[in-house]
This record gives sequence, C-alpha cells and structure tokens, in this order.
Amino acid sequence: MSSELLDSYEEGAWTPVLTDLSNNATMHALNAGVYTKIGRLVTVTANVRTSSLGSVSGSLYLSGFPYTSANTNGNHGAGAVANAENLNITAGTAITLYVGKNSAQGRFDIYDSSQGITPLQSGEWSSDGMAAITAQYFV
Repeated sequence: MSSELLDSYEEGAWTPVLTDLSNNATMHALNAGVYTKIGRLVTVTANVRTSSLGSVSGSLYLSGFPYTSANTNGNHGAGAVANAENLNITAGTAITLYVGKNSAQGRFDIYDSSQGITPLQSGEWSSDGMAAITAQYFV
C-alpha cells in the first residue's frame, strides 16, 4: 500500500440547511455539521434541527455539503438518519438520505410505500423537527 493513497486528508465544519431547493427553513441554534475527507471519500455528519419551515414546501433536501459529489455514474452516495424527533411520520417508517451524482445536497427519502420510497415532504417535518444524519459520497 502506498502512502500516496492517503495524501489528501481534511476535517472541518459545514452548515446543514433543510431546503426544498427554492426556500430554506430557519435552522435552530443547535444545528451543526462536521466532515472528514480522506482521498475521494467524504463523510458528513450533522444534527439537523429547524426552528421554522417558513416557505419550505414539497420534497425535502439537506444542502450545504462541503464538496460536490463526482459527476459520474456509480458515484451516488447514501446516508442514514437516526434520532429523528418531532416529525409527522407514521411509526415504523425509516428515513434515509440520497446523494445524487454532481450534487452538494441530499434528498430525504422515507420508506412509506409498497414500492419502497417516496421523497420526504415538508408536511412530514414539523417546524421544530430534528434528525441526526451521517452520509458518505465520493468527489
């Protein structure tokens, strides 16, 4: 193994924003994110907390990722959502985060359909909603 494989290492903070890609929610003071980049792999974690949805409507996204994902097929990323609170969802449904290629945001998805997933909607996130997330993607 060559040390050149790990010649790029970075840690830092990023600001997660709940959005519908046109309007941003008002983020709570406890909202925060950190990331680690090792080579091409970026891992982001965040406490996503809102204090108001404002004009946010429709499908929900998490924006503000520190890097844009690679723009090639096979470079889609995924994320896990844990400790979600104050959401308007049915008990027993799971929420995930999907990061498409050439993207600096992830789409929240909910497993609430017999066919699998649908995008999480603004009506399913309350004004004081919260979710802890971790996602990985390649740049």
